[in-house]
Amino acid sequence: MKALQHQFWDGFKEYAKNKNWKLRLRKTSPQHWYDMSFGRSDCHIALTINSQKNLLGCEIYIPNSPETYQSFLNHKEKIDLNISGLDWMALSHKKASRIKKVTVGDIADSSQWTEYFERLGNQALELQACFESY
Repeated sequence: MKALQHQFWDGFKEYAKNKNWKLRLRKTSPQHWYDMSFGRSDCHIALTINSQKNLLGCEIYIPNSPETYQSFLNHKEKIDLNISGLDWMALSHKKASRIKKVTVGDIADSSQWTEYFERLGNQALELQACFESY
């Protein structure tokens, strides 16, 4: 599975470069997530794969800043008007918080990868555009 994840993220990175998306792409790794910065040191965009449930995610991941999460939460109404379907997860039992959008996707079906790359890339651009203003 790790090799497939690595191939998927390599494919995403190449696709994003070819589309000239203004995303801060990093080195890929064989893991279920791929992180990208968007100009803040207290949080970042994470793309995720859940192969057991066949889900793809795009989220603002806030590793250790309840203040940042609260700051975003103060603008929740405006943010939710701009981006539908966000799941706001304070994760009070952990140090991290996340604001996540999840869609169905099975990376084992490589014929769907282009669609997944497009969806994840557009979601990342949408989160970046919205959250960088807060």
